Amino acid sequence: PPGIDAIELSRVVDRGIRESHSIDTKKLCIEKGEKIWMICIDIITINAAGNLIDAAGIASLAALKDAKFPKYEGGELDYETKTKEGIPLENDPLPVTVYKIGDNLFVDPLPEEEKAVDARLTVAVTVDGQLCAMQKGGGVPLSVEEIDKMIGIALQNAQEIRKAL
Repeated sequence: PPGIDAIELSRVVDRGIRESHSIDTKKLCIEKGEKIWMICIDIITINAAGNLIDAAGIASLAALKDAKFPKYEGGELDYETKTKEGIPLENDPLPVTVYKIGDNLFVDPLPEEEKAVDARLTVAVTVDGQLCAMQKGGGVPLSVEEIDKMIGIALQNAQEIRKAL
C-alpha cells in the first residue's frame, strides 16, 4: 500500500483539480445515463529532489492538457486510435507550496531544507488568481498573519510559474 506521503501527495493534487472545477464533468458523458469517461492520474516519483507536491501538480495539469480520448464509435472503444478531442479543462489550478523554517518563508526547497521545515502551506491557484484549495503540513501551527503572507507568496509565485510555462 502507498505510504502516508504518497497518500497526502495524491490528495493535495486531487483536491486542487477537483475544487477548481477545472474539468467540466458533464462533458465527460459518452451516453447519457449509460457511460462516462473516467479520468485517473497516476503519479510515479522517479526522483524526489524537493518540492514534490508542486512538481506533481504541474505534471498532472500537463498530463490532463495533453491527454486525448480514445475513439468511441457504435458502442465500441478503440484504445489504439486517439481522437483530437482532449479533456475539457479550464482554470488550470496550479499548486504552490510555501515552506516555513523559523521565521523564514520560502518556496521550492531542496530535500535537505524539506527535512528541516516547521510547516508548509500548499495553495492551489486558478489562472485568474482564485484560491481553490489549501493544505497545511508540518507539525508547527501557523498564525493567521503567516497564512496571509504565505497565500500572498503563493499567488505571486503562481503568476511567475504561469509565465514560465
